[in-house]
Amino acid sequence: MKKYLIVFLCFLMVGCTQENAEYEEAEMVDSNMNYEDSQKSSEFEIYLKNENEGKIMEAGIYISAESGYETIYDFERSSTEHSIYGLEMNISDEFPLSHVLQCYVNGKTPLVTIYANSKSSISFIDSFRLAREFGSLNIPIYLNLVPYSSNDWPDFDVYKETWEEIAHVFESFAANTTIIWSIASSDSPLYESVVPETTLFDRTGLIYYGQIDNEGMDFLNSLDTLYSLTDKPIVISAFGISHYSTSTHQYRTDEAASIINNLYTVLASKYPKVSSIVYVDKDLTVNSPPKVICNNYRVTDEKGLLESYSQTVSEFVKKSSDKYIKTNFIGKILNDRYYIPKEMFEYYNLTISDMAEESFEYEGYIALDSIDSLSGKIEDEIVYLLEK
Repeated sequence: MKKYLIVFLCFLMVGCTQENAEYEEAEMVDSNMNYEDSQKSSEFEIYLKNENEGKIMEAGIYISAESGYETIYDFERSSTEHSIYGLEMNISDEFPLSHVLQCYVNGKTPLVTIYANSKSSISFIDSFRLAREFGSLNIPIYLNLVPYSSNDWPDFDVYKETWEEIAHVFESFAANTTIIWSIASSDSPLYESVVPETTLFDRTGLIYYGQIDNEGMDFLNSLDTLYSLTDKPIVISAFGISHYSTSTHQYRTDEAASIINNLYTVLASKYPKVSSIVYVDKDLTVNSPPKVICNNYRVTDEKGLLESYSQTVSEFVKKSSDKYIKTNFIGKILNDRYYIPKEMFEYYNLTISDMAEESFEYEGYIALDSIDSLSGKIEDEIVYLLEK
């Protein structure tokens, strides 16, 4: 009898042990599920304070002969409105009377870039003639006067002396012109060595033609350099992104469209000194020698690229009335904490404090509540950032 009782107790203990094990296993599963639920993340859009709020932003376009449009006005019927129409000429060319009059009739501001690649290519007679013709119509004109490029002007002093001589002539005879002194983006570190007498020009200009491979970071670097050195309003007097990649030897129009949009957005939100930007629709592959790698800056090359560009320009002009500008970066929410991508700080030149806390779960994301330089207003799945 005792033997049977012992066996029964053994079975009972085994059953209890199994039941306890099953209960503990179920409890662990439930705990894991609760942990996973607590770790679930979501995303949010990021907006930055628009430092250009209330300011009129000007967008311009230069249509070259290879663009496929007879006039800029034909182009705008397929695109969007621009307030500035660009034109390029040499100092020995005839005054672009037709272009200036067409701009005036259509309520646009002409931006005329006058090139000269050496002192010997400039005569006082040409300068005097052009200045008199520019001033004769009494029409407001943006005059981008002999931009600096080290490829054309290796001697700094000769360039400054020549530029100032021409500027004095236009100052005397073309009071209707807003004189712009521009520098090529690659030469921006030379600014202090080549900048002429600042009282002779009204705005500082930056000329940039870039590749898609570095996503325009060299443009922002050049702009930052110029931004720190001039107190005058800044004009991006010539701008182009080549949608042909010299590294992959492929046309990458989608990437070009994205970069153009990103850079226009940055200009509108973070650079209040920038008053306008003029896109140059130019294809250097036309009439180029065989097997020579050239860049194609045309937004008129493909319908999708043109549509994207048109939307970008429309948004750029409208952004002056917006309090915040939407960025192209997405943040992460984890355990009710908001995390900002670190690359956004680099892109917008924002300060990251030493005490900023990086997420363990998401590499390259920083907790918003640990960033001393920023404050955030949170609404649903949008965070509006302000610099303190």
